[in-house]
This record gives sequence, structure tokens and C-alpha cells, in this order.
Amino acid sequence: MPSRGDNTCLASWNEVLSSPGNSLHLSPFEPLQNEVFASRHQDQNSVACIEEKCYVLTFAEYCRFCAMAKRRGEGLPSRKTALVPPSADYSTPPHRTVPEDTDPELVFLCRHVYDFRHGRILKNPQ
Repeated sequence: MPSRGDNTCLASWNEVLSSPGNSLHLSPFEPLQNEVFASRHQDQNSVACIEEKCYVLTFAEYCRFCAMAKRRGEGLPSRKTALVPPSADYSTPPHRTVPEDTDPELVFLCRHVYDFRHGRILKNPQ
């Protein structure tokens, strides 16, 4: 628990369910690499506990990021020119975009919600 006077933040947890001893590993699907599961579990933590910023993306956002990282890895230019003109109604909000120089190890995919109280996986209502 943070001490009085510390700067704090409310953190939502994401669960990694790919550990060998986890009973949820027997679910009808296998988690993908870098996949996490959203959780409704939240904690109040001191800002001093934050080690690094990571990004948790929807499936479509994650696919776009992987394509961008692949282009960068192959030395191809980034796609600054859009094939379709951008629309304010359909653009990704700035707080959901991942900077191009982000380490792929800090980018995660989330397709499902983990109900930690009942120990089951639910579909993520995006």
C-alpha cells in the first residue's frame, strides 16, 4: 500500500495465462505469443513502482503494430502516406497509438477477459 503523500495511480491488471501449471492452459484455444487477458482486478499503487510503460492492444491494432515492426526490421520505409485518406470518425485515438520505436517486447495483445473470481475466460467486449 502506498504511504501517505506518495503519488499514486489506479492500475488495471492483465493476466498472463500461459504458465505450465495453470489449469486455464487447457482452454479450447492456445494463447498467442505476447497475449494477455484483461481483468477487472485493480490496485492503487505508488507511481514509484512503475518500471516501464507497455502497450496492450486489440487484435487489429496488434496486427498493424506487427506489420510496422516487420517493415522496420526489413529496412523498409514506414507507411507515412495512407492509401485511404484518414477520417476523424475512424482514426485511432492518440492515447492508443504505439510509437514506431517501441520495443516489440513491450507490446501485448488482448482478445479476452479473465474472470479472476471464477477462474474462467470470457470474450472481450471491445
